[in-house]
Amino acid sequence: MGKLKSDRWTGGLNQAERIIYVGVTVNLQRRLLEHVDAIDSDGAEFTQVFPPLRVLDVSWYRSYRRAHRAEKRVADAISERFSTDYVYQS
Repeated sequence: MGKLKSDRWTGGLNQAERIIYVGVTVNLQRRLLEHVDAIDSDGAEFTQVFPPLRVLDVSWYRSYRRAHRAEKRVADAISERFSTDYVYQS
């Protein structure tokens, strides 16, 4: 596992079989580039340590508010279904 500047990602991270990042954006391509290219950015720290390998799903919502509610539901559902995975919700 990589070295984190922050300790807020504890609780099973080191024992996880997989690490899954769940997030919301209005521009997926731009956001992926920000996560991969950002240096010393708190917003991209998690993905600097654990770079994204693939996009598992893209869903569209009528509003940012609905997308945030869906983000929480998805993260919770993945955590429940795959208890040995670490799910990070931005």
